[in-house]
Amino acid sequence: MASLLFDWLTRDGKLLLATKIVRAFAYGFLSVILAIYLKLISFNELLVGLILTTTLLNSVIFTLIASFMQIKKAEGNFF
Repeated sequence: MASLLFDWLTRDGKLLLATKIVRAFAYGFLSVILAIYLKLISFNELLVGLILTTTLLNSVIFTLIASFMQIKKAEGNFF
């Protein structure tokens, strides 16, 4: 069944999808571990939430910047 869902992807597409899944799992797992660690060293819940929110926003901002730069580079208007 799973092979039928991804038949339309090339080998490279499947590899990219697999790396994206592994990366997302690792980031999620790391966030849980970080939250537990910060709580164990006596950070309060609000501060833990702020730290995790800040790391997520940082990731979003840098992803948007990288996407914008790639689009500009593809258009030939980069630098």
